[in-house]
Amino acid sequence: MSTSGALFLSAEATAPKPSRRIEPSLSFQRQFGCPTDSLITPDHFLGRVLPIGRKMTRPVSLSISDLNGDRHECVAEAFDTQHNVVILLYPVNALSATRIVLT
Repeated sequence: MSTSGALFLSAEATAPKPSRRIEPSLSFQRQFGCPTDSLITPDHFLGRVLPIGRKMTRPVSLSISDLNGDRHECVAEAFDTQHNVVILLYPVNALSATRIVLT
């Protein structure tokens, strides 16, 4: 995925949520590493993001540590496609980055 600083998780739509595929962007991998979570339960830090009984969740703020141990404010959203739950997790600073595109 080319989204700056984003992590995409795909899981089954039934609880608990086994992680089927984790797709971190290159910038997310450089900053946070590649997550190896195999199960998302209500006790998992992403558990409160799961859209149980809903199609999607509102953006939820949470904090995660990078590879240096520094904490970063992040936003997570989840979408239930009936077959999978897709969780989008991204650092807030990725939202405020300025980019200049020259054509």
